[in-house]
This record gives sequence, C-alpha cells and structure tokens, in this order.
Amino acid sequence: MSEATATRKKSFFKAIKGEFKNIVWPNFSTLMKQSGTVISVALALGLVIYLIDTFYSFIVVQLLSL
Repeated sequence: MSEATATRKKSFFKAIKGEFKNIVWPNFSTLMKQSGTVISVALALGLVIYLIDTFYSFIVVQLLSL
C-alpha cells in the first residue's frame, strides 16, 4: 500500500469520526412520536394500495365476465 493511499484512508476515517460527533440522537418521546408517525403513514398507504387493487380487480373481473 502506498503512502498516499494510507494517508487518504486515515483522513477518511478521521472525517467519519468527526461526523459521528455531529450526530444528535433523539430522546425517547421524540423517537416514539416519529415511530408512531411512520407506522401510521405506512398503514394508511397500505390501505390505499389495497383499496386501489381491490377496485381494479373488481373492474377486471366485471370486464372478463362480459
């Protein structure tokens, strides 16, 4: 391994270490609120997709039964 490659690796890991110091972890209540929001949105989106799929399936069945 050349010296330039070793220097780039050291600076890369030094930059990562510096970025980890900038992380702000959420407290428990914020984490629970955000988790609840994500779960709610995922369920709502799943319901919308289910309803659209059911509607189109109904239309296809009706068209095929003609």
